[in-house]
Amino acid sequence: MPQETVTSQSASSASFESSSSAIGVEVWIMGDDTKAEEKLGQDTTVRLQGPEGEAPSKTKPVSVNAKSTLGRVHVAVPRYTSSRPLAVRAKSTNGAVHVQLPPQFSGLVSWRTERGELRLSPKMRERYVSLGESYKHRGVGMIVRMGQNLPSGQTVGQAKAVAEKKGLKAKGAGGKKGSRPTTPDAAAVPAGEEKELGLPAAAAATAASVSGQATRGDAVELISTYGNIHIYEAGESLALSLQENCVVQ
Repeated sequence: MPQETVTSQSASSASFESSSSAIGVEVWIMGDDTKAEEKLGQDTTVRLQGPEGEAPSKTKPVSVNAKSTLGRVHVAVPRYTSSRPLAVRAKSTNGAVHVQLPPQFSGLVSWRTERGELRLSPKMRERYVSLGESYKHRGVGMIVRMGQNLPSGQTVGQAKAVAEKKGLKAKGAGGKKGSRPTTPDAAAVPAGEEKELGLPAAAAATAASVSGQATRGDAVELISTYGNIHIYEAGESLALSLQENCVVQ
């Protein structure tokens, strides 16, 4: 767990920015469940929590932002038990983006890169559902909790089949430059998510349609100009280069 000197300076959001070096942070978010947990070693440790005695909001997200102009970005959230949605945004101009999400994460993923690719760890590949058209350098998807029931009764292992049945996944990669994923108009867009993360309205509506009440409303936006984008589950090994434990989605 974070040291007392760190937790005494807690806040409801965290932002990290560098113009000349890489960023490596571990963010501890203490929510409804404050049970002590062994700390995972990372570069930086921060604890986030609301004011003492304040009831957690179910609409306003807890935000974690990291941006580097020169260098890779690594953001790790080992554990998340708050009832508030978790919003993570990581961006690097010249380096790769590595994000480790907690097992409790359930929500939207928006990613784009000019020259790199999306690379998912083995555990994240099992939980990731692609939404809309499939492109090499950008996309929108959904991550659900392992073993979590989907609206029609399927488990996370059957999530891809659910998406295909609803006609949400592309038959092939590609598409005209500048086009947006094709998604149904039904379902309401979760309040605040589209504006905050810059997600296409149709993609957000698709995620709401597929997930129903299965997600808390978490969201992550990952941007890299020249590097690859890696998504892991907390506890998995971090690959700082192209390695076999991170596969191309």
